[in-house]
Amino acid sequence: PTSTPSHPRLPERIGSYRLLSELGRGGMGTVVRARHIEEGWAQRQGGDVAIKLIHPQLAADPAYRARFLDEARLGQRLSHPSLAAVHDVVAEGSWLGAVMAFVDGTSLSERIRPGGLPLEQVVTLLRPLAEALDHLHAQGIIHRDLKPANIKIRRDGRPVILDLGIARDQA
Repeated sequence: PTSTPSHPRLPERIGSYRLLSELGRGGMGTVVRARHIEEGWAQRQGGDVAIKLIHPQLAADPAYRARFLDEARLGQRLSHPSLAAVHDVVAEGSWLGAVMAFVDGTSLSERIRPGGLPLEQVVTLLRPLAEALDHLHAQGIIHRDLKPANIKIRRDGRPVILDLGIARDQA
């Protein structure tokens, strides 16, 4: 990927993770696919991970850094198959990242065609999403940004809620 002031060039490695490819960019950072450099550990983690990297200029700002670390802390509290849990926080130089489970699939926004989804598919997706939201709420967490772009559908069909960037912790 190219480097711009708002999207600086990514490092090849952060912490113990080798960065493999960019998955997406947002206002606060970039999400990359990565793999732990120790193959045995990588296998125990389930293979590749996703790392949400906060832009260095934001990582240097105490308010943004605290918000990012709060998001990671919330993600570490989660244990549900339809929620992308955070495994760890990594830092390297001016970079700060949250290591999460890699969800291999497509976003719900990519799946929705003009006219919507077939009712059968909607019903299949709603149950695990409702259970995931119930789990979040039981933990005192309100997502506040649930939208098709923040839901990925794994290859096995299970939806997974991503991005707790603006979640509120009521606990």
